[in-house]
Amino acid sequence: MGRFSQTYRIALAGLFLFVLGFLLLHGRVAQQSGSWRYTVTHDDEYAFWVIADGAGESPRSDANPFYAEHAGETNPLLSYPTVILVGTIGGWLGVPVLTLLPLWKVGAPFLAWLVIWQCLVRIWGCREGPAAATSLCVLCGTMLLHGSAQHMLLRFSRPIDTLAASAVWLSCALNPRVLKGKTQGLTALAAAVVLLASPFHAVFCTITTWCAWLWSRWRRQDPDAGRVLWLASLASAVGLTLMLGLMHQAADNRWMQDALAFDAGVEGGSWLSVLLLVAAIFAVLIRHRGQSLTRSDMSLLCILAVEPLAANVQIILGQGYGVAIHRYYFLIFELLALIAWLA
Repeated sequence: MGRFSQTYRIALAGLFLFVLGFLLLHGRVAQQSGSWRYTVTHDDEYAFWVIADGAGESPRSDANPFYAEHAGETNPLLSYPTVILVGTIGGWLGVPVLTLLPLWKVGAPFLAWLVIWQCLVRIWGCREGPAAATSLCVLCGTMLLHGSAQHMLLRFSRPIDTLAASAVWLSCALNPRVLKGKTQGLTALAAAVVLLASPFHAVFCTITTWCAWLWSRWRRQDPDAGRVLWLASLASAVGLTLMLGLMHQAADNRWMQDALAFDAGVEGGSWLSVLLLVAAIFAVLIRHRGQSLTRSDMSLLCILAVEPLAANVQIILGQGYGVAIHRYYFLIFELLALIAWLA
């Protein structure tokens, strides 16, 4: 009973901090302007809220909500699943979609933190207090970064919408001993959410899962390698099917063609990511000097192994598909893996 009461206290304290942070960031502007609209300062986020508003209209008009002549036109179903879902809920409730902004700005980061914290405690075996503080600091610390990463926590809707599901998937893939019973079903559900809602997190989690399986095969005595193989194979099969479907839709959609080719002229190979992985490998080997590697070593190397592939997609596939410029999606998990390895 004591442990559960401590869990509830920490969860409520975390919820209070997220509510307080939201009010400090946006409360005064909303009060002075009389609308949540003026708290949306990121151009991508504004576009997503407009799309959500169009999704809540009847008929659904999320393809280009800025023009009345495009009423009734819709985007492909899996273009922005979370955005469409939020807009649909607003339509069901009969309220302007921005009415849901406070709920999203508090609820989405809180859910991501709650799930990451519980993964650290229940799957990785960390103590509740330090795990809660560390995950909270990592999440909130992204707001102090530069570029797109600073909007990671509060932007609607990506990448925060699939952060919780990605945490479950990665934690179970890197700790396959828990892939049993209800946890196995929960992992499958989390993987399905990530695959359907976030292609960049899906790529990251799938490659990391394959790296975890290679680790299990290298150890040979690991009895859980089969579970990781099944997870990696199913995720790859579903992901490939979705990718082929996306390519088919893009052939008839000029906007999707432009979006996929956006970085074709600006992305190049990033060898810094290769050096980062090499430095991590040497650091792990020097730290142990012939001793058996630990689960935290494996997790760090598997997660960082995605960086060189993601940074050099254009060299490998001939087109970037936006993967390299969205590597900040992986940042939270890379920081957590590094902290766990240093601890």
